[in-house]
Amino acid sequence: MMRKRAARRVCVSCARCSKMRHMRDELIGSVEASRILGKSPRSVHRMVEDNRLIPVLTAPGGRAGAFLFRRQDVEALAAKAAA
Repeated sequence: MMRKRAARRVCVSCARCSKMRHMRDELIGSVEASRILGKSPRSVHRMVEDNRLIPVLTAPGGRAGAFLFRRQDVEALAAKAAA
C-alpha cells in the first residue's frame, strides 16, 4: 500500500523557498538585533539577562553572545520602544 505524500509547505512571502531556508532568514544574531534596536550588542545581552528579549536558540557551551532571535520579535520590541 502506497502512502500519500504530504504537500510541500512553503512560506507566505516566497512560494519558491523551502521552509528551512525561510526559517534561517527569519532568525538573526545579536549584532543584527542590536542594529535594529539601535543599541549596543552588550545592551542586547542585558535585555536577554533581564528577560526583556527572549532568544529562540542559544549556542551550547555557555558561550556569551551566541543567541539567535526571531526578527519579528526584535522588530516588535523596537516599535514598542519607539512608541
